[in-house]
Amino acid sequence: MIMSLALCLLYSASTDGLWQEANQAYQEERFDIAAEKYESLLAEGAENGKIHYNLGNAYFKSQKLGKAILHYYRAEKFLPGDDDIHNNLTLANESRVDPIIENEDEAFLRSVDLLWNRMNYSTVFYLSLLFLVVGGLASLVIVIRPKSGKWLGYVMVIGATLGLLLMGTAFLQYRQLSRNDFAVILAAQVEVLAGPSTRETVNFTIHEGIRCQILDESPGWFRIRLANGYNGWVPRAVLEVI
Repeated sequence: MIMSLALCLLYSASTDGLWQEANQAYQEERFDIAAEKYESLLAEGAENGKIHYNLGNAYFKSQKLGKAILHYYRAEKFLPGDDDIHNNLTLANESRVDPIIENEDEAFLRSVDLLWNRMNYSTVFYLSLLFLVVGGLASLVIVIRPKSGKWLGYVMVIGATLGLLLMGTAFLQYRQLSRNDFAVILAAQVEVLAGPSTRETVNFTIHEGIRCQILDESPGWFRIRLANGYNGWVPRAVLEVI
């Protein structure tokens, strides 16, 4: 696991000192203090992927697994495709009490795992534009010079097809990262109930760090669903939205 700190950020004068103090506390292995200072940066509005990543590292070192996973997921929204975030999130998820659910990532994202983990959605989008331009230029040459050769037809078809596929991939990546209906359980153990009341029967039990989707809400309660389809109601206080 790579626990390197991100040291190449530019901040305003009001937050630069706090950023340096947080980094120094982390390097001195005062992880609780580091987490407090990173949280203060977020409270002041200095939010970005590097802060969430460092905060996730500090919480992981402090053995606060739920908060670590929460901030790794938040860092991923700002920096999709970052290897350090992906590796640390994987390690944190493997440290959970609950086992990894096989379909915890959506099927489409698993099928494009290489793009998802290695390329930012904006990079995929610009790459799709490049293929579409190549395909468009090939079609233009064919119109101007009909006898230019069959190979241009292949270039046109391949360019247009890859361009459209990559554009669709970029859109779905962006849509997935922009969703606000996913949350992470922060309580050590939570009983998931059949309804929004402590008098309801217990459907199943989950633990700190597991990600869930919010399906519905009631005063003081969320109805959640796990990746395997299990669902039920939990108190709002036990989770935090990614």
